[in-house]
Amino acid sequence: MSKSFDDLVSRATACGGKKLAVAVAQDLPVLEAVKVVKERGIADSILVGDEEKSGRSLLKST
Repeated sequence: MSKSFDDLVSRATACGGKKLAVAVAQDLPVLEAVKVVKERGIADSILVGDEEKSGRSLLKST
């Protein structure tokens, strides 16, 4: 069991290569979390929501 958030992040990063389905992908906090997860190598995300509002083009630039 993870004892801290950093431990949880380390364990998730060690697993790597996961796919994460994300609902309400048009919300900015959700998009920010998706970006962090991608940058840390934890998972790739499948975004579900209003494509025009989601700002997916911003995520493709990283």
